[in-house]
Amino acid sequence: MSIITSVFHIYGFLITEEAANLILRYTKEVFPDLYKEFSDAESLFAFQEYLCEKHDGYRYGNAESMTVWRIKDQEKLDLNPGEEFYIVELKNSSQLFSQAYSSYTEVIQEIQETFGELLPPNFPLDDFLVEIMGEVWG
Repeated sequence: MSIITSVFHIYGFLITEEAANLILRYTKEVFPDLYKEFSDAESLFAFQEYLCEKHDGYRYGNAESMTVWRIKDQEKLDLNPGEEFYIVELKNSSQLFSQAYSSYTEVIQEIQETFGELLPPNFPLDDFLVEIMGEVWG
């Protein structure tokens, strides 16, 4: 029996339980029908999946080790999304001799456009826009 190991390096909006909870509480005001669908305590996981699917995100499983940095200032975060996590990757990626974004403001605008009215006006995007490097075993 063999184990396949792959390394990943991604940039995007990490949909943690905290992020999903902040968005879900906001939907109570602006999208009451959506809120009702996910309002019981057990539905937070389902809401994370919903956000991921709606915005073409990815669910990573079996992450053995990973390091997470905040994109804004490259501060290493003491954040372990768990073995499984949801992320909506940024559309642009760096290429050899070229930058993906000219400023951090462009990154914020992309996520705001992607999530639209679902994001609360005071949502702390800086805490969830991350770079992750890690290993997945399967």
